[in-house]
Amino acid sequence: CGTGEAARFLRKKGFVGKFVGIDPSRKMIRLARLKEGDRRKSKFLIAEAEKLPFASDSFDYVISTFSMHHWWNPTEAIREIRRVLKPEGRFIIVDIRGDGLIGQIARNFERLMGSGFDYFNCKQVNSFLTEGNFKNIHYIKTNPIFVFLVVS
Repeated sequence: CGTGEAARFLRKKGFVGKFVGIDPSRKMIRLARLKEGDRRKSKFLIAEAEKLPFASDSFDYVISTFSMHHWWNPTEAIREIRRVLKPEGRFIIVDIRGDGLIGQIARNFERLMGSGFDYFNCKQVNSFLTEGNFKNIHYIKTNPIFVFLVVS
């Protein structure tokens, strides 16, 4: 979720429906709500990816933009995402590749800061997705900096 930019971007591009953003940071949720203003077309909740506060089979899409590297347990988070997705739902991931130069710099920075977070290469992401019961993994576009995936 962060500041809720992805939800606002998708609505601007014509996507309709219920948008729900989560972030473990109260500060980010507060900022997302503030940026949303009176429109209140999205709902923003304090939550962690590893323990989603939603019923099973709740969503058609789950979109993760630049958050996977913040998950404490990626396999558990992905299992939770699979749980809340409807059977034909799609999970879209965009994040920094851990095996590219930017990912290596970011990883070193995170270690220097002592955050405990990491950036993952495509093989690791595939492993997390497979362990999380996703079967159809499609790399839409990838380059040395970013990975773009759609899975079902």
